[in-house]
Amino acid sequence: MNPLDALRLMVDAYPGGRDAVALRRGKSPEVLRKELAGAAGFKLGVVDACAIAAMCAEVGSEHADAYAQAVAAHCGAQVVALPQSGDTGADLVQRASAMVKEAADVMGSVAAALVDGAVSSNDVRAIEREAAEVSAAILSMLRAMRAAHQQTLRAAP
Repeated sequence: MNPLDALRLMVDAYPGGRDAVALRRGKSPEVLRKELAGAAGFKLGVVDACAIAAMCAEVGSEHADAYAQAVAAHCGAQVVALPQSGDTGADLVQRASAMVKEAADVMGSVAAALVDGAVSSNDVRAIEREAAEVSAAILSMLRAMRAAHQQTLRAAP
């Protein structure tokens, strides 16, 4: 997943979607749409990208760390998100299930790429996108695990 894909995912998951994000950034929804699409003549700067990421983190949006993960992946790094107060044990099971589903998607993409014996550029992009999604799912599960652990520590006598 590239940083623009991540930002589109984040904007879509933000309460109110593109309209709400555009309003908070002082842009029209159409301008934001073109910036997120990478349209010629429209550039979404790093300041706006970071502001969108902060807005998503502020409301606890599902994909709040997607931009950070995408940028880190391009740098050969990984972001470890801090636990959120809303993460619970039930959420942990859901996130672990999502992690397994995303890992299966990676395997499906790899298998599809190998069917004809030649791995194309499109195959590589698809596998990279799926791998980024499984990485995000793993980090989401770890964040929920850490939060559940903190709850356990606070409950201990």
